[in-house]
Amino acid sequence: MELATRLQRLVWGLSAMLVLASLSPVAQAAALPAWVSAPPQDNLSAFYGVGEGPNLNEATQQALRSIAGKLSTRIRSDAVSHGGISGNTVTRSYQETVEAYIQDIKLSAYNVRQAELVGGRYFVLVEMSREDFVRDTQLQLETVEADLRRRLDGTLTSRPFDRFLACQSAPALIDQARLLSRVLSTADSAFEAVPAMQRYDAYQRGCDQSLQNLTLQLKAAPAFTPLAEAIGQALAVRTVSAGRADGRLDIQGSVVNQEMFGSLNAVVDLSVALVDDRNSVVARQSYRLNGLSMLSYEGALQDALRKFLASGGVDRVLSDLRLQ
Repeated sequence: MELATRLQRLVWGLSAMLVLASLSPVAQAAALPAWVSAPPQDNLSAFYGVGEGPNLNEATQQALRSIAGKLSTRIRSDAVSHGGISGNTVTRSYQETVEAYIQDIKLSAYNVRQAELVGGRYFVLVEMSREDFVRDTQLQLETVEADLRRRLDGTLTSRPFDRFLACQSAPALIDQARLLSRVLSTADSAFEAVPAMQRYDAYQRGCDQSLQNLTLQLKAAPAFTPLAEAIGQALAVRTVSAGRADGRLDIQGSVVNQEMFGSLNAVVDLSVALVDDRNSVVARQSYRLNGLSMLSYEGALQDALRKFLASGGVDRVLSDLRLQ
């Protein structure tokens, strides 16, 4: 407890120093209120933040960002200490995710406790209710978990293809649920993050298994075989060119050949469709490709496909069809 108190005081000291260092020269020369350099410490009832700005609104927003920054630091520390997160790259990535998310969290139920105009700049002290913040975060988490249960309920997604589709959106929801759980465990000592994390890990394993069990047929016109092969290599599921499958990708296109200024031009209207095991189109995307050749229209078509692949066409298709 004593160590935690010291760390908390250190965080507040650093926060106060950053606030003071960011003040305008006019504000630094003026007498600042005592609560700017020594704001109240966070406690079981509330979080506190100090902000400065040219008007009350901007000063208040900076104070709220100060609170978000402290929460981000604590959440990141908790995650690294107890969440098995290690390595500089992973830690940095998680830190960026946490900080970006915290900036978007609705810091509600706050009050401006103090406000003062000093040297033409406004200073505010904001108090945010811990209880209300915990309640709002809990509601967000419950909404995300309900969405996960609805999407991944085995009784509702017994068909392999349905399960596959449900798992396409699951990773983002699982990551959001994990982060909200971290937020709650940091803000509310009564919230246990471990059981929640185990649930999310189970969801993730289930989706990983569904991808391993799924088979997609790649059906393409002969001219588009190179594209089909590239998509097949990038997919995280098994692919076949014929035989039984849980769904399929149809890759078709029409080609218009034109001669322009001595060059042969191929204009390709490409269509890629994701089809389920009941022959219903789940998603379809269209693309316009162009290729040139001095020798043949076939060469122009191959040039169009090469350029599409070189410009990240496979990733674009998979992203558009929500297959990655």
